[in-house]
Amino acid sequence: MLDKRLFATVIVVYILVACGADLLNPALPDLQRHFALSVRETSWVLNTNFAGFCVATIVAGMLGDRIDKRTLIVGGLVLFVVGSLLALSAPSFGMLLLGRFMQGVGAAFPAVLGFVLLVESSPSSMHTELSGVLASTVSVAACLAPVGGSLIAGAWGWRANFGALLGVAACAICLASLFLPTSPGNVPRTESSSSYRPIVTSGQWWFLTTIVSLLRGNYLAFASFSSILFIGELGADVRAFGFYQGALAVTFALSSAGCGRIVGALGARRAVTISLAAMPVASGLMLLYVVATAVPRAIVVTLFMVAVSAFAVFPLNVLNTMSLSVVPEARSRASAASNVVKFCVTGVLVWCFALPTGQKATCIAALLFASYLICLCMFLAAPRGVFVLPDNAAESQDTKSSNMSQAAG
Repeated sequence: MLDKRLFATVIVVYILVACGADLLNPALPDLQRHFALSVRETSWVLNTNFAGFCVATIVAGMLGDRIDKRTLIVGGLVLFVVGSLLALSAPSFGMLLLGRFMQGVGAAFPAVLGFVLLVESSPSSMHTELSGVLASTVSVAACLAPVGGSLIAGAWGWRANFGALLGVAACAICLASLFLPTSPGNVPRTESSSSYRPIVTSGQWWFLTTIVSLLRGNYLAFASFSSILFIGELGADVRAFGFYQGALAVTFALSSAGCGRIVGALGARRAVTISLAAMPVASGLMLLYVVATAVPRAIVVTLFMVAVSAFAVFPLNVLNTMSLSVVPEARSRASAASNVVKFCVTGVLVWCFALPTGQKATCIAALLFASYLICLCMFLAAPRGVFVLPDNAAESQDTKSSNMSQAAG
């Protein structure tokens, strides 16, 4: 049976990782004015964090298969606190970037190892359900984060947003120290615990991770850059922006909560196929809208992205669990490598979003449409056996989870 205290602790840890971007985003325009930054310079507030995350993710994956995961998670949270303190008190933009880098380094360890620890502590029949419940709960927090971030930034300025992150991190450290179980490494002696070769040489892992990373990266990049788009180009009020971004997270949360039942009713393959086909349609319609409209309305852009968010849940929850089990004895490294690919994709997209183009909404919509179309094409063109998903909607969830684990392993 799953320890509820462990599950609650993992949820709090992932809320912190999610809020690291969502709570800060509404403060970016205020921060931009404070340090007199260009849009490109402001994007480094995001990309420096991604860089720290990617660098530390590789280390987290290697160490997670060797030594106690709880120790690594708590240590990462302590680094996050240090980074938050640096950013909170930063007298210069350079010091702020150093704090953001340390936040990224610290967040990598719980982000990589938290779900792995949950998988190791629960039966395989619960993994897909746990993934959906975790995503749903974290998304509820993520939908509240931009609203809260908008109110905090509007009342006390951008430094207060870092103070809020500091408080959440302190709570996460206390819970992780008390309730996370010890988890010694499980790497066979015949295998190098620092080698990513079994992961990166697997064609199945690359197919799964590329699709998952494009889906996640698009969502993260849009959420990270949306304050600059909505407030800067589309003229939305800072308080209204919080509700726009919150609508995306609410949709993601509701879809995640119903993911298990919908996948059970449709069958995993049918649910993933429908979702991957619907996302380029929704983003393509958004592209047509922003091209045809002189000044796109923020609420209309939000509605298109709400549609995308509703469908993204299903391939994410199904395919991500499969990617972690491609090499069962290297789940930490698989999680780490997946996160590196995801944040590299996110960083590239954020950098592209910040290019000095006249119509950012058009550029963003075009990149989203192209990415979702690539995901659909990869899924349809994948070699036989890469996506071993049940077609029978009547098949039980236990059987589906077992089949996916056996096929991935």
